[in-house]
Amino acid sequence: MALVFSGCALSRLETLDNTTTTEHELWIREEIVFGSDIQNSGTVTDEDWQQFLGEVVTPRFPQGFSVLSGYGQYLMQSGTIIKEKCWILIIYLQTLTPEKEQAIQDIITTYKQRFKQESVLRSTSPARVRFE
Repeated sequence: MALVFSGCALSRLETLDNTTTTEHELWIREEIVFGSDIQNSGTVTDEDWQQFLGEVVTPRFPQGFSVLSGYGQYLMQSGTIIKEKCWILIIYLQTLTPEKEQAIQDIITTYKQRFKQESVLRSTSPARVRFE
């Protein structure tokens, strides 16, 4: 499921002491989690990941993104629990246009095909953003 917002909304956030902060824009946060275990053939290396970012992600989102490294578990359809290193790609978008949606789908599809992944986790949520 994807959330789509048209334009940017401005809002004030309340702090713990009930005062307000300066205005934030309402954007969209895309979070995509990529596992490193390759079925029956090892793992995605840091070098593989860097190459994937350079060839697949950066051309589609040259304005920027963030990557976090993590560790997680995944229950395969076969019933096997996979414990693996993962990367979390975070992209903030002012709007989720059809072109950006397609770019995200292309990234996910390419990763799944290149690294024999059963699935890739995607989470889409609203985010209050301010550049300082």
